[in-house]
Amino acid sequence: MPHPSTPNSPSPLILGLNPIHPDAAAALVGPGGIIAAIAEERLTRQKHSASFPSHAAREVCRIAGVTLADVTDVALAHDPSANLNAKVAFLSTHPAF
Repeated sequence: MPHPSTPNSPSPLILGLNPIHPDAAAALVGPGGIIAAIAEERLTRQKHSASFPSHAAREVCRIAGVTLADVTDVALAHDPSANLNAKVAFLSTHPAF
């Protein structure tokens, strides 16, 4: 597949995933900005889902009318210190995690 910046190549379509901690989510971003975004918990009905956001990834593609084969790049969120206080508070009230 040609690089998105070369002539005659498809526009970049980026699938962003937040699979690292509770509140897993996926977003699809194109040249014009955010196309679709959804939290995994909206689809699984499991609050603060920490599972890999596979349902959310499929749903943002469905909303956009594309398949995973159309995605040119994947971005993963990873900042272990992000929302650290909220994570500690959540874990202290949910020891089963």
